[in-house]
Amino acid sequence: MSFTWTFEPEWDESALADLDLDRGFDTREDAQEWLSQAWADLADAGVTDVTLLDGTMPVYTMSLDSQ
Repeated sequence: MSFTWTFEPEWDESALADLDLDRGFDTREDAQEWLSQAWADLADAGVTDVTLLDGTMPVYTMSLDSQ
């Protein structure tokens, strides 16, 4: 399976591709490592929540709100 992130509020496909946010990861650890590096930029761009998917199955959702 491939691990991917979804973002709230939802972004259109072209914006995801432009920002390289439509990428997949081979492992959960790789996906989580990427998020640990990108979360502040995502929050600055207006993303409030992210959900990790394993294929089409949600693994977990987390808030990017620092408060």
